[in-house]
Amino acid sequence: MLFVSNSALAVSLLPPGEYDLPDFNRPVPLPGEIPYSPYAGRPDEYQPSHPQQVFWGDTHLHTIYSFDAGAAGTTLTPENSYRFARGEEVTT
Repeated sequence: MLFVSNSALAVSLLPPGEYDLPDFNRPVPLPGEIPYSPYAGRPDEYQPSHPQQVFWGDTHLHTIYSFDAGAAGTTLTPENSYRFARGEEVTT
């Protein structure tokens, strides 16, 4: 709690910055006029740094080092996550 209140105080003492606001007078392109990504439809040789296989689900986990997971009661360590990745049974 002390960290949160100190953080809020620190942020409130920062000088105001300049912000780039969007131009609301600019016309919005209709769907289909531009691709959703500049890389859409390009052959793979033009985008070699982009991941070709994206994995979701069990490959994402948090350890006790993650603040949000630790606050929810997670007790897994990085060593436990490595054991889990190797296929071992891990319990918390």
